[in-house]
Amino acid sequence: MSVSWLSAHLFDPGDLDDLLLETVRPLITELTADGLCESAFFLRHADGGPHIRMRVLTGDPGAAWERIRARAHTLRTRPVLVPYEPETDKYGTGAAIEAAERHFAESSALAGRVLAQRPSPAQRVALTCRASCSPSSPATPVRARPPSAWPRACAGGDRTNQARWRSRPSRSYGMPS
Repeated sequence: MSVSWLSAHLFDPGDLDDLLLETVRPLITELTADGLCESAFFLRHADGGPHIRMRVLTGDPGAAWERIRARAHTLRTRPVLVPYEPETDKYGTGAAIEAAERHFAESSALAGRVLAQRPSPAQRVALTCRASCSPSSPATPVRARPPSAWPRACAGGDRTNQARWRSRPSRSYGMPS
């Protein structure tokens, strides 16, 4: 069976965290359990208004879309079916884009698990700092701790990586010198 990516934009006037936790994650779980989803990822987006872009790799796009549409209409969410256009100019083609899409799916699953813990804004910043500022040190030790420990873990972090990051010229991070 041939599979393809289905792209649904879910516009919602409420909190996008709630949309992810109460609609998107359960939908992905449901679609996967019913054999309608081989992989999935989501992105927050603002073009045209705040929304979640939900991408589902499926062998039956029609059935997957009907399930997404039916679920969205029971809420206050307005779903829009949009052709999925992989960003091959950024990520490449073939095995490269497939690896990027696997990464997006893994990142989405991680983001969902983090959001399910309802971290405070400070905890979210701390986790982002830890994941972004220490690229050679996985964030697993931070994720394994309760959210209350995230700011301490980020503040302490990996001193070697923090020193290396601080010693680099700011232009290497796309920031003005």
